[in-house]
Amino acid sequence: INHAVTLVGWDDNYPASNFLNPPSGDGAWIIKNSWGTEWGDEGYFYLSYYDTSFNTQNPQQYPYYAAYLFNNTVPYNKNYQTDAGQLNNFVDQYKYFSNTYTALEDDLIAAVGTYFDSDGVDYEFDIYVNGVLKHTQNGVSPFAGYHTIKLTQYVPISANDTFKVVFKSSSLPFEYNSRHHHKENVSFGSVDGVNWEDLGKDNVTAILKVYTIPMESVIIQAEDIVMYYKNGTRFEVKLFDSQGNPFANENITLFINGVSYNRTTDENGSASIAINLNPGNYTCSVSYIGRENYTNSTVENTISVLSTIRGNDLVKIFRNESQYYATFLDGQGNPLAEGTNVTFNINGVFYTRQVNGSEGKAKLNINLEAGKYIITAYHPFNNQTHSNNITVLSRVIDNDDLVKYYRNGSQYVVTILGSDGKVVGAGENVTFNINGVMYTRRTNESGQAKLNINLDPGNYTITAMYNDCRVSNNIEVLPVLFAEDLVKKYGISDQFKALLVDGQGNPFPNQHITFNINGVFYQRTTNDEGYAALNIRLGSPNDSYIITSSFNGTNISNKITIVD
Repeated sequence: INHAVTLVGWDDNYPASNFLNPPSGDGAWIIKNSWGTEWGDEGYFYLSYYDTSFNTQNPQQYPYYAAYLFNNTVPYNKNYQTDAGQLNNFVDQYKYFSNTYTALEDDLIAAVGTYFDSDGVDYEFDIYVNGVLKHTQNGVSPFAGYHTIKLTQYVPISANDTFKVVFKSSSLPFEYNSRHHHKENVSFGSVDGVNWEDLGKDNVTAILKVYTIPMESVIIQAEDIVMYYKNGTRFEVKLFDSQGNPFANENITLFINGVSYNRTTDENGSASIAINLNPGNYTCSVSYIGRENYTNSTVENTISVLSTIRGNDLVKIFRNESQYYATFLDGQGNPLAEGTNVTFNINGVFYTRQVNGSEGKAKLNINLEAGKYIITAYHPFNNQTHSNNITVLSRVIDNDDLVKYYRNGSQYVVTILGSDGKVVGAGENVTFNINGVMYTRRTNESGQAKLNINLDPGNYTITAMYNDCRVSNNIEVLPVLFAEDLVKKYGISDQFKALLVDGQGNPFPNQHITFNINGVFYQRTTNDEGYAALNIRLGSPNDSYIITSSFNGTNISNKITIVD
């Protein structure tokens, strides 16, 4: 091949008589030459359908001639190529060749094209996108010449992706020394498919083209839905192509509440799924994975499931008039009929109550002790459950554990609330139980009731009661008088000491402590450090005595032992 021209059209009725040597029939190709407008008819000429001049070349010098079949039925949108459209020759020693391209837009690789030096050539090629193998295909060349090979499966590419075709054939078709400058690191040849030579270094390129088609958009049509719990509503999806035609027998994926569901569209392009979710708001993602030349598509919708039970958290004062109410609805949001049985569960106990009135309401009286509870209402028809928090507040508040020293001024104090949650005024009776003894005290203007604690040192439980509401606390009375057992040697004078502290635990000077030993009473005064001392002279060896120390009604006993 020593010259290339471009076929731009044809005329089946072009007269054979117009040719200098008339062919056997009418009809001719319209061809544009590459020698400018001064040549021929403004650079164009006619070539008879019956012209056989291409077949008269010297077979030793020009062994190849080609027939071009115009059978492309796919409207390719891009032709990626490194050659200028001219085949110079084949290199038999190279059995592998590859070209690398950068994607201009989001498209689908639909075909590759190359030359074969004869028919019946076994070929195989791989397509890589960003270094990842995406497609492998093989076949046999149908004729000598250029052949466009349609892919058995389209390969998607995105703008700026790098993709490469690696082709194995009987020889490498190439172009060299064209007006087009061939870049390095684009086109490669190889003998074994392992070791590659950069053809661009010699201004050579392998003829290996890539054809793409545009991706067609797929339309997913779905609407947000608002529904009542388990009322039979389905989430519906419709799939259309870009012309609005239904897309039947296509797989879609719905992702709802962390779970994936697969559905197939029917003849109308429709698919649906039942919604059995608990009340709440959900996002439903619908995805279609494109096939052939169709794009991936995803849409998101909101699914709002409304409760058929309505109830609110309740905070109430112990046994006041506030109660728990729940409203029960059917699947269309209408109140359940009066007299319908419904169920409540609180504190582990089930109660059956009836809907009262036309608004679907049912009531449960809350007569529980002060505390926090969870109440659950059960729908009689769709098995929905609905829970709320119930907080019962005590009528007796501000009650705290008390730690005090013996007979200091500290009191046990509580505040009383009325049914309205407000502090009561003066004159309300409050009962206290401590150490088995009942005491009744009246509230002051601040709603407080107070009890003096004059018990001996020790730990006690106190209970305050008002209108059947009761609270309990711990009372710890600390001692103010301390002493230790004494061991003394016979005939040697010694002292027994007792320590006295005041109501705040500090040493209590100048106070009189009474000692009782062997039936005789002695009174001593505490010093600045709170100690009172009694000289011990009595006794014989191995005698022992009990000594009792007393102050302001509190007594402690210790043992005095005489040793030899």
